Amino acid sequence: YLFANYLAELDMSSARAGILVGAFFASTILCRPFGGVITERLGVRRTMIVAACLCGAGSLGLLGAGTSFPAIFAARVVMGAGFSLFLVALATYQGLAIPEQVRGSFFALACVGSIAPLFTILPAAEALLFSGHVRLYLGLAPLAAVLCFAMSFSLEPLGASGALPKNWGTFAELIGSRGYPTLLLSALCFSLPD
Repeated sequence: YLFANYLAELDMSSARAGILVGAFFASTILCRPFGGVITERLGVRRTMIVAACLCGAGSLGLLGAGTSFPAIFAARVVMGAGFSLFLVALATYQGLAIPEQVRGSFFALACVGSIAPLFTILPAAEALLFSGHVRLYLGLAPLAAVLCFAMSFSLEPLGASGALPKNWGTFAELIGSRGYPTLLLSALCFSLPD
């Protein structure tokens, strides 16, 4: 929410700022299918640990990038990949570990948790950025990555090894399954208001 403002503080042109903002989101989209494969191979906990490390590395890269467009771009791509992996692993964990009877309530709480930073951390970040404490503002992301890393270890394992059940099939089989078009259309419509 504040990244474009941060880039404006660096006197970055709006075209370059758009590329840097978009790099994160392009990376999250491109990494989603790989996130599924990685989660299936490594298990949820290890995927979240890898994802937190990627987010931490990217955010530390951003902290050290200064005004270098290529360095900021690379940091944003790495952060987007980490975010994507973490989100896939978290959604997978929710689907497998949360009993069906309370899954709706849990998802509602998870949604509240995902927007809680907008009215808790964002005001603090805005105050830091606009009062000239840019390094502290940028330091919030590595701190969040460390917290995600630490919390990954607190997850209850899924089964004996903490890994997911054996691979069930291929992406082609998933896409060809009966409910997939409806699910995809629902996800597309859901994303429009966001």
